[in-house]
Amino acid sequence: QRSLSDPGSKMIDSDWDKVAGRFDEFFSFTESDAEMRGLLAKLEVGRHVSGDPEKLSFSLNAALHYQRVVQNIDNYAGWQMPFNESAYQYEDSIELSSADTAVLYYKITYLAPGLGFSTTIGSVNRSFARMTFLGQVIFAEDFDDHIRRFKSSPGKGTGQGFSASGLWHFVPISGSKPLFVEFSATFSTLSIQGSQTQTWYGDDPASVGDDTGQSVSGIPHDFHSTQYSIGLSIGKEI
Repeated sequence: QRSLSDPGSKMIDSDWDKVAGRFDEFFSFTESDAEMRGLLAKLEVGRHVSGDPEKLSFSLNAALHYQRVVQNIDNYAGWQMPFNESAYQYEDSIELSSADTAVLYYKITYLAPGLGFSTTIGSVNRSFARMTFLGQVIFAEDFDDHIRRFKSSPGKGTGQGFSASGLWHFVPISGSKPLFVEFSATFSTLSIQGSQTQTWYGDDPASVGDDTGQSVSGIPHDFHSTQYSIGLSIGKEI
């Protein structure tokens, strides 16, 4: 797991193994360093449908949002319980640590067309406040490369999303080309159901036998995300 709201935190990986009637073990825990990059692009259009544009107005909106997040996970430290094949049980934990080691690469993209409405209070030519609400259809794809396990896992799915944003555009001094200040806030959430395929391009050291070339498809794969942002802009009309 990795928190987008705290990008300076560690990447945490926890593993469980359960066999009914035999064991239910929390057998591995590691923390790693993560470098994250992201891109968010939005195209939004609206059409006035009612109200006074100088006081209170309503618009219908259409939007297309695109987001990409890439993570490179390096180094790790933690513990793991080795599995004893002959006794078919986990043994006492051992410490794990490795520096300057690539651990995992992860990329996810969202494409989200949406429809909704907005309401604007005030004059669009002077100071105003606007709220916009969108219902979205989400198309998602991700790619997970467990480098140390020689396993790649592409996945994709579709689902629904919701986005709400607010903008306050303030003109402190009127004029033909006034200075303006903008405060913005955005909240979005999405839920997606899909499937994943896992393929071993080398021998997984965490398993018994040679896994090279093996593949498992049709694995249930869900995406859930809640994001929020705030912004401040200062500018001058030209």
